[in-house]
Amino acid sequence: MHTRLLVSTRIRSRRLYSTAKPRKILFFGSGDVALETVKLLHERKDLVSSLSVVCPEEKISGSDAGLDSAKGILVRKWATKNNMPIHTYVKDRIDPVVEAAAQSDFGVVVDFGYLIPRRLLDAFPSPPVLMHPSLLPKYRGAAPIEHAIMKGDSVSGVSVLTLHPSKFDAGQVLAQKTLEMASNETIKDLRPKLSRLGAETVVEVLGDHDHLIR
Repeated sequence: MHTRLLVSTRIRSRRLYSTAKPRKILFFGSGDVALETVKLLHERKDLVSSLSVVCPEEKISGSDAGLDSAKGILVRKWATKNNMPIHTYVKDRIDPVVEAAAQSDFGVVVDFGYLIPRRLLDAFPSPPVLMHPSLLPKYRGAAPIEHAIMKGDSVSGVSVLTLHPSKFDAGQVLAQKTLEMASNETIKDLRPKLSRLGAETVVEVLGDHDHLIR
C-alpha cells in the first residue's frame, strides 16, 4: 500500500497529536467503514476526551434483515458493547442530536447515509468533518469503493472534508490520501484498506483541525 498526502502543506507533523487539546467528539456513523474510524478515535485518548455516537434509526425486521442491513448497525453494536452514549438520528426529530452537538467540541461523520442539516451543523462549536472513501470530487455520493473497482481504477484514496448543508460530499476538502490498487483488487480487499486509511486521516485532521479550517 502506498499513500501520500495531497494537502501535505496544510497538515502538521505527528507531534501535534500530543499537544492538541483532547476534545469531546460526537461521531455519526453506521457500517463497517465507519467502525474503523470510531474505534481509532476511542483509542486516541490524547486527542479525544469523550466519545458519543449518533446512529441512524434501526429498520431491521423479519425477512428484511439481510447482510447489508446487519452491516448498517455495526457502530451501534460496538458502541453498546463499549458502554458508549448512543443517540438515534430520526430525520424529523433531531432536537436531541442538536443538543448533543452543542455539548460537544467536534463532530466526525463517516458512512452515515443522511445529509446533516444546517441547524445541526451550526450547533457545533467548530465545523465537523466527513470522511469519504474516494478522491473527491470523483465518485461523490454512494458506493465510491464499488465504483472504483468497476471502473478498473489503478489508484483510489480517501478525502476528509467539511460538510455542506444541502449537498452530499461537497464541502471544503481538508486532506486526501491515495492508495495504489492491484489489478485484481476486489471490494473485499479494498474496503478495509480505505476504511483504515480514512480513520488515520481523520485523526490527522483532528490533530491539526484549527489550522486547516479557514
